[in-house]
Amino acid sequence: MVLRAYYASQAPMPLVFVGALNSGHTLDRLKALKAHELDETYGFKEVFFFYGIERDEVLKLAKHATLFLHGSTGSYESFPMVLLESMQFATPFICTPVGNALELAPELVVQDSTQMAVKIDELLGDPKHYHHISTTLHQKIQNLTYEEIVKKLLAF
Repeated sequence: MVLRAYYASQAPMPLVFVGALNSGHTLDRLKALKAHELDETYGFKEVFFFYGIERDEVLKLAKHATLFLHGSTGSYESFPMVLLESMQFATPFICTPVGNALELAPELVVQDSTQMAVKIDELLGDPKHYHHISTTLHQKIQNLTYEEIVKKLLAF
């Protein structure tokens, strides 16, 4: 979903995938989708795949990200901590309606790759809107304490 949305968007910067899960050969399938379908359909776009890197390196990448795209559909994700991490760095996220995403930022939740591409273009195409979302998310995370987060996790 994320890869398709990125290609359908007008995003001028490279996409960086960071992960540690490779069930069902996901990484190989993503690389093949990029090379054999998306590059041919949309034209070449730069995509980096970082797999199995150290946690501190993941956080460095997150700190310098422009957007965080989260396409999870797992019902096991009741409270995606990666969304909180992106908020901590004032990085807007766009995600599926997984866990508490609707509670955190309903305006950034999408149902499919087409909607995600539109949101990418909306945020990157309007610096004032981007700044507003970035600031709002960062302020919201400042008000979340560990106690509140634990209560919400236990509620799920």
